[in-house]
Order: sequence, then structure tokens, then C-alpha cells
Amino acid sequence: MAWFRPGHEWDKWLMESVTDYAIFMLDSEGYILTWNCGAELIKDYRFEEIVGRHFSCFYLSNDVEAGRPDSALAAAAVEGRLEDEGWRVRQDGTRYWANVVITAVRDERGRLHGFACVTRDVSERRQRLQQLEHQALHDSVTGLPNRILFVELLRQALSRLERCPNTVAVLFVDLDRFKNINDSLGHEAGDQALCALGDRLERVVRPGDTVARFGGDELMVLCEDVTGAPHAATIADRIARSVRSPVILQNRELIITASIGVAITADPATSPEHLIADADAAMYRAKERGRGRVELFDSAMRSRADRLDNEVRLAQGLEREEFRLFFQPVIDLSQGATVGYEALARWEHPERGLLLPEEFIELAEETGLIVPLGTWVLEEACRDRMRHSYAEDPRTISVNVSLSQVAQPDLAEVVARTLSETRTPPSKLCLELTESVLMADADKAVTVLEDLKSLGVKLAVDDFGT
Repeated sequence: MAWFRPGHEWDKWLMESVTDYAIFMLDSEGYILTWNCGAELIKDYRFEEIVGRHFSCFYLSNDVEAGRPDSALAAAAVEGRLEDEGWRVRQDGTRYWANVVITAVRDERGRLHGFACVTRDVSERRQRLQQLEHQALHDSVTGLPNRILFVELLRQALSRLERCPNTVAVLFVDLDRFKNINDSLGHEAGDQALCALGDRLERVVRPGDTVARFGGDELMVLCEDVTGAPHAATIADRIARSVRSPVILQNRELIITASIGVAITADPATSPEHLIADADAAMYRAKERGRGRVELFDSAMRSRADRLDNEVRLAQGLEREEFRLFFQPVIDLSQGATVGYEALARWEHPERGLLLPEEFIELAEETGLIVPLGTWVLEEACRDRMRHSYAEDPRTISVNVSLSQVAQPDLAEVVARTLSETRTPPSKLCLELTESVLMADADKAVTVLEDLKSLGVKLAVDDFGT
């Protein structure tokens, strides 16, 4: 780029035509040489007032003290171009948010002659972005931080425990029977109550604590630097008393109570999701014990929370196809030959690795997930036989059947459909049931066994899943 020459036609065009951008030239030391009308409008300096001054006059005083103007020129000189955003000041001292591009100007030999500067006032754009960011991170009704922001603030609080050992507390505040307000007085009244309660909580918590709305009738409080469980419980009690104070809605005095669950940790390795889940479990304990009270998370709730997590993960494992089928040979000892294969389910857990049946079958039975799991094992075993062209193979495939599957009225239909879809000869499928399955409901078992027998499949007694 040729060095800019004052008085050139280009200079005249810049001065007369461009008004949306401040365009001006600096010498190699940062002193202003030229000035267009856009610069006059944006920065509020006339040509004769600004030419010859150092461009650092556009920076905040603390930026000047920190050497930012000189650093910007040095970076532009090295890189050839620098783009930056930040606060700048006009002649009258008002601030605006500027997008600034500084380009180094060199001659054909590479010698630095100065800099070309282009500045835009992007204050409105920044304000719009800030509004969008606020809307994305705050509840539209109460203006409180929402779930996304709360989780991030909690994550930051937990990470600080590595540098400053302390205790973090999460308070899960659920407003009791709040649905009755929405149903009887309308959602507008419910929103007014939420705003009033949110304001109250912000007034009674300590400076630095965070009150958030998770959605519906759930509020959350994040407390750092608590001394332990009693301290956190004291804060929760103060919140509970505040919530109980009468709320005036539509000329009616309403008493609202809150069930509050408290969970604390001093371990920076704790995940935000686990701490929130612990507080949630404690909150449900408060509801179970009569509502309108505070409960601290304890080890008994931990096992319950872990169980709930495992139930969710088991259901997700089925949906995400994390289960695998392994085939164990069935040996006829009298002949020393393989006469069949038993299909065994294994869970390829993304975090815990390959899990054996004893680690998930009982939970699957108790949650009813054993039915879809058992159906998947049956279908996959038969599909495997079809994939590997075992049409002429005399060996059987054995599949375990659980008590819950036997209790399903359509078990025989499921087996028949699977045999048909996979073109598996009924005589090549052996269904294994445990003795406990047969004894749990003998009459039902006899009916199911007869239906299955009529399909032509083999039946055997075994221990499920092992």
C-alpha cells in the first residue's frame, strides 16, 4: 500500500463522502495526520482540533496508563493489521464502544511510514448483543439467572475450591402447591408471586449469593464460603421464613411455603449436576416429611439419588443401543461337542466399561426395563443367527426369559413375530426360565409355557442372565 499523501484526491473523497466510519491516518509515532467527516461525527473533533495530536486521546485514561495505544501500534506494525474492540472517548468525555482496525502502511522497501485507522461506533450492536445474552441467561419472568447461568456459576464456584479450600452450598427451593395459585388466580398472578418471592430471596441471602429460577415453581440459591452444614441450614431457614411472609395478590393475602433441600461440598471434583441432584433429593425428602421445611442431604439420600441416576442411565443405555450380546457355547459333555449357544447380555457402559448381568439385571427387573431388554436379547440373538447363515446349523440358541416377560400377555406373540422376521426355525430357539419364574405364578406360567410350546420352541430351566 502506498503511503497516504495529504491533499491527494483520495483524501478529498474520504473527507467528503464517508460518514459512517472514522477514517484517519497516523504517522509512525501515532500522531494524527488526516481526518475525515466520519471521524468528526463519531469522535466530535473538528479537523483543526485534532490533527497533530496523539491518537491516545481517544482511549480511556486507565488504558493509556496501561500502554494500550502504543501496544496496538506495535502489534499492527508486526502483524500488518490489528482489529480490536473496546471503549473509546469523544472530545466531550462521553464513551462509545468502538470497532477499530489499524493497518500498517509501508513503502515499497518495507519501511514503516505510519498507520491507517478505521473506527466504527458499534455501541448499539453491543447493547443488542448484551440484551440477547441477558435474555439467554436470565428468566424472562423474574429477571433472575436461569438454569444455564446458575450451572455455570456453580461450576466456577466449585473450581475455585481448588485454590481456596472452602464449602459450597446449593439450596433447592420448591414452592409448595404453587400450582394452586396458577389454577385459581391465573398465571399472571403466579408470575407476580414468583417475582415477589425472587425479590425477597435476593434481600435475605448474603451479598455474593446467587438466587436463580430453574423453571416452574423451583428456585435455586448458590452460597459460597459457608462454614458447614449448620451454616447452610441457617441460610435455608432464613429463606423459608421469608417465603412464609404473606403475599398480597389481587387483594388477597396468601401464605406460601417452601420445601428446601440443602447440599454442600468442599470437593472441587464434585460436578454441578451431582450437587444439584443431591439438593433435589433433599428437597423431595422435605416434601415427603410434610412440606414447608428444610432437609440436609445425607448418605441415605445418596443411595436413593444414585439409584435414580442408575435408572435413568439404564433407560438411556437401551435407547442408545449400549447393550451387547455375547454367546457362550453349550457343551454336551457326553459327546464333547458344542450343541448350542446361550445369548448373554452385557452393558457397554460409557463410563464404567463392560458390565455383567448381576450389575444391572436386578435394577432392570425392578424398573420394568427387563421387558424391552429381554425382547432386544431375543431379537438380536435371532438376527445374529440369520446374519451368519445358520439355516442348516443344528445347534440351538438359548435366550433367558424373565418373570416380567412371562407376565406380559403378548410374550408368545413377540416370540412368534421374532421367529418369522428372522426366519429362525422354532426348534433352534431355546427359552430358558428360572425356577422362581415358574413358581411365582404357577397357573400363569403353565399357560405361557403351553403357548410357547405350541410355537415349537424348546424350553429349559436356568438362572436368568448369568
